Amino acid sequence: DLDPCCIAMTAKAPMFYTAEDNGLQRPWFGRVFMNPPYSVPALWCEKALGETSAGNAALVIGLLPVATDTGWFHDFIKDKAEIRFVRGRVRFFGWAGTPITSPKSPSMIVIWRKK
Repeated sequence: DLDPCCIAMTAKAPMFYTAEDNGLQRPWFGRVFMNPPYSVPALWCEKALGETSAGNAALVIGLLPVATDTGWFHDFIKDKAEIRFVRGRVRFFGWAGTPITSPKSPSMIVIWRKK
């Protein structure tokens, strides 16, 4: 239903927020897919946990870097969401279909559900 952090050309849902819309300050609803910048996942994870805990979003799926040693992982994911670790490195493609360098860290799928 919603992709809160994308560019229009790569949106994964019918409704989406771009950087100009600031998805961190907008309401989330329904089923949400997010792939925030790997350099700043904490605020997005906090928002995902808050929106599902409040019952605003039924489900949030996040594609995130594996960083089990960080505060944001322990504060917003561990024991608060389901985790699926991705084998190998995720390969990304830019809006023109051109390959983008794979991230330095492995990736995980994090699933927050409405409480």
